[in-house]
Amino acid sequence: MRSSSSAPLSTAKGTSPVTRLSRSPLAQRLARRSWIVLVCVVVAAAVAAALHSRETTSYSSSATLIVPSGNAAGAAPGAASEAQKLAVTYAAGLGEDDAVADAVAAATHRTRGYVDDHLVVSNVQDTSLVQMKYTGDSRAEVTAAGHAFVQAVSGSSPASKTVRPGTLSLIKELSVDSVAPSSSAIPLGIILGLVLGAALAVAADRADPRIYTTNDLSALLHCPATRVSPTAPGSVATLVPRWLGRSSSGVTLLPVLDADRPAAALLQGHLRAAGDLAASTSVASSSLEQRLVGDLTPTPGALVLVAREGDSLRAVSDALLATGSLETQPVWFLLVPRSVGRRRRAEEPARTPDLAPLAEGHR
Repeated sequence: MRSSSSAPLSTAKGTSPVTRLSRSPLAQRLARRSWIVLVCVVVAAAVAAALHSRETTSYSSSATLIVPSGNAAGAAPGAASEAQKLAVTYAAGLGEDDAVADAVAAATHRTRGYVDDHLVVSNVQDTSLVQMKYTGDSRAEVTAAGHAFVQAVSGSSPASKTVRPGTLSLIKELSVDSVAPSSSAIPLGIILGLVLGAALAVAADRADPRIYTTNDLSALLHCPATRVSPTAPGSVATLVPRWLGRSSSGVTLLPVLDADRPAAALLQGHLRAAGDLAASTSVASSSLEQRLVGDLTPTPGALVLVAREGDSLRAVSDALLATGSLETQPVWFLLVPRSVGRRRRAEEPARTPDLAPLAEGHR
């Protein structure tokens, strides 16, 4: 027979428990899955550091040469425009000049293909200037390349077959620049890891919501819920008289999931250590989860459900379906810190608890 004084256990009207819990604040979701954020940050930072370590300082040499107008098709009017045309021709031809490429390759001890990829010759638009730029892995290499190029294209007897002798002169001395690897790789990696980790943490919390507070239980139950204090688990003994007021047959602690049984056993030990409660409390031999698959072991007295923080919301929701098979409906729900439910804690000798404070979250 069901106790008429017990409040029925049911889910909130018109609301999916999983949906309600999935709307918890973003900060709570991130805190619950903080290990995901930490792993993403560490991995992203490690990858960024590895990529950064492979980067080397880049060096380049540059020189500017000019086609003097007096040497271009005479000094008659229009010679300046002829010099510009010749500079354009030189810029296009020197990039394909075998003699120039061979001279640079010999000076740098590089292959012709490497020189072709790293040597750039261009014309400054609307001028008679020709610019050369060579990039390499060391200051010595780019310096040797720059000097080899200038010697091959200028002077009275240039090695280049593209340039007429005396028509190209150096006006800006060879300069060498260096570019160090960017130092922002690791900070960017950390930022990327934070963003990715936060996204994955929220997705994981939505995909597998967990129970952490008595407020979470309000999405599932219409009965009082109390969080057991981790520093004084025996303080829940102060609630036993209220439970006994609903049943003269004692109190049965009923784990919701199989994994919650050690927590229920530990609570029973603390209650028995409190004094005269040894005969009035017991732990059910099976959990609600087992009853869901057909275990109908009797559970006499006032039923108090026990769950641990971090239990799967879906698993708890499914287990609560078995309450229809109970002779008596649960009158209370205890939420136990996850550490309290560990087996090694359950196997320790029970110690006399502090019964003064009420359990945290009591309504």
